[in-house]
Order: sequence, then C-alpha cells, then structure tokens
Amino acid sequence: MPSAPSSAPPEPNPEPEPLTLTTKPPADPPDVRHWPQTCSKCPVFRVPYKAAANQPGEALQIEFCNRQFTFRYVEPYLHIRVHGLCRICVPQFPEFLTHVLHSYHDHVTAGHQGQKKTFAALSKQYYWPGMRAYTTAYVESCTHCRASKSINQKPAGLLQQLLIPSRRWAHVSLDFITDLPLTTTGHDSILVMVDSLSKMAHFVPAKKSFTAADTVELLADRLIRDHGFPEVLISDRDPRFQSDLWNQLCRRFNIKRCMPSSYHPQSDGQTERVNRTLEQMLRTYIRSDEREWERLLPALELAYNITSHSSTELSPFEVMVGENPLTAADLDIVGALAPMVTPPMTTLFRQLCNRAQSHILKAKWQQKYYADTNRRTVEYAVGDKAWLSSKHLPPFNSCPKFEPRYRGPFEVIERIGTVA
Repeated sequence: MPSAPSSAPPEPNPEPEPLTLTTKPPADPPDVRHWPQTCSKCPVFRVPYKAAANQPGEALQIEFCNRQFTFRYVEPYLHIRVHGLCRICVPQFPEFLTHVLHSYHDHVTAGHQGQKKTFAALSKQYYWPGMRAYTTAYVESCTHCRASKSINQKPAGLLQQLLIPSRRWAHVSLDFITDLPLTTTGHDSILVMVDSLSKMAHFVPAKKSFTAADTVELLADRLIRDHGFPEVLISDRDPRFQSDLWNQLCRRFNIKRCMPSSYHPQSDGQTERVNRTLEQMLRTYIRSDEREWERLLPALELAYNITSHSSTELSPFEVMVGENPLTAADLDIVGALAPMVTPPMTTLFRQLCNRAQSHILKAKWQQKYYADTNRRTVEYAVGDKAWLSSKHLPPFNSCPKFEPRYRGPFEVIERIGTVA
C-alpha cells in the first residue's frame, strides 16, 4: 500500500449533521453486518465506500477531502490508511460512534481512561473525521469519570477579597488555637483576635471547653472594652460562632458576620497566618516546660505588634497610636533617644491610617494576582449543572478508597456570590 499521508484528513465539507453525545451504552448495539448499508448512506464515506466496494480487497487511491488517500474494502468494513495504519471507517451516525466509544472508554476492559489514552487506543483501529474532538467531548461528558476521578485542573474561581475597613478594629478576625498543654490555670487554648486594618493582634488564654457565653465574655473583656464594638466579625465555622447566643449578639449590635463556606476556609487566611506566626514563636521560646506557653503570651503579643507588617509596611502599634512602645532593647538607650517631632496626633493618625490602607490595597492586589495564577475563572448561573466535592459529605461506601470524589451534577438554584 502507498505510504501514509503526512497528517490525518481534515473534516469534510459539508460537515455531517451534529451528533448527540451520550456515554450510556446503546440499548441495542448496532450489528456490524449493517455497516455496509450504513456506509453507503453516510455523507462522509459514501463516495469512497462505493468505489472500494466495487473492487473488494483492492487498495485504491481515492480523493477524500481534496486529498488522495488509500481505501480498501474488506467485508464488511471500509478501511482507510492514515499515519501508516489501516483503520476501520466508522459511519458518522450516533449509534455507531456511541457503540465504538463505549467499547473503548466505558467497558470494564477499557477502564474509563482519560481523553488522550482513549483516543490513542481508539485511533489504532478506527477513523472518522473529527474523532479527536468527539472523543474529548465524550470523555468529558462521562458522569462516572466526573464522579470518581480527581480533577487535575487549577482550582475553580478567582480570589474574592474582603473589603478594606475604614477604621481600626472595625473588622476583626477570630480564631482558636486548641489542644495546647494544660497550664496551671487550666487553659489549653488561645483565642486570637486580629484587626484587619492595623493588623494588631491579641492573644487571649482560653479553654477548649469554653461555650459561646464564655467566648462572648472574652470579647467583652479584651475587644469591646479596649476597642469598642466591631462592624464585622470574621471567623471560621466553629459551633461557638454559630450559636444562638452569638446570633443574638450580632443582631443586637448590628454586627455583620463573615464566615467561609465549608469547602473554602481560605476566607479567614489572615488569622490563620497570625496563628502560624504565634505557634512558631512559641516553639522557639518554649524549652523544658511546655506549660509555660501562657506565661509567654504577653511578651509575644508585644513582639508581634511592634513588628512591621508586610501588608501595611508599618507595625500595628504605629497604625494604632503613631509609634512603637519602648521594649527591653530600648531601655539601655532611652536617654539617648531623640524626641520625635510629629504633627498633631489626629492628623498623624489619619495619615497613618491612609498609609496603611494604601499599602493593604497594594498588597491585596499582589496577593490576588499571585493567587489567581493558580486558579481558573469559573462563573455559575442559575440553572447550570455543577459537581460537588464529596470530601466533606457523609460517605456512601464503607471503604473511603471506593468513595466517589464528586457527586452530582446538581442544578444551581441561587447565586450568593461570584463563585458561590
């Protein structure tokens, strides 16, 4: 037979009628004995079929898609030579394409392989114009693959950022660090409170057993007493922050709550980073007695709040009161410190807040830029179909290894945000 052409033939013109994709096995698989009659009616292969069928077994050079290709008819199939391989021409009718693709993708001996592997196996035996695109669409529409396989794409949805607060301690993040060694005062946790503008943090000893009422008392003692009521409270989905008492408190004082969804806890990333920094400092200074972590908290809180923050390029104390307090390192040279000449305090505070807001805005755009390089744009509309990760759902099976990765597809009935 003549050498193969350099590339597969393009789609013929005019194109065949659009086909309906389905990954379900045909209820009545087509009989191969019907292929001759079907090929004679196929708008794509009708001409080469009639020419080759008149000379069975003979290799014929036939013009196909404005090029010369080698065809051979071996009952009951019409063959075409592409890329050095003799492939069976599949009539472009839904029942035949579905039958072939089901055998090479859905059948247990096919293993529900991905697009490339399914096409590689299929293209060794069969050919029809546009088979790569058709195979890709078929595999992508396979509900078994969507439910069972991990997705190797970038996470869906670009980064959605929180608003920059207009005043200090207007937006406050809350989180607990738990399961610490029990101290002599009975504490085994830390409540971390962070101001979203100044980045000032308070580290409050607490107990894992604290109820919502106990948590409200801590807020009254360390947050409301010193900084007043916040406008927004940002927290995870801790049961204490979802209790009836917490809801009543927020409604009573018109405090807006901001909680991440169960699948996207990154919404409270600020407090998580503060937690990580605090844990690193505790690991550095704790030596023999692990229970001394509570004694270290006041000093570590001071150390954190006098350190310049990467977002504001100022320390939390500088944003709050205009200057850092004296530390142990300053005491030896306190007499030599030059007095600061500053504008009126109200002007200074406004300038510092404006400067902090400007730096936070710049940092947020940088964070969004780098975060979005690892994400993909996805927007859902009401009526769309979506797959839901089963990671946080009750299992169907007793063996986690056999649990579907995704469930659905479910219909979107309401949008609560750009990516949710």
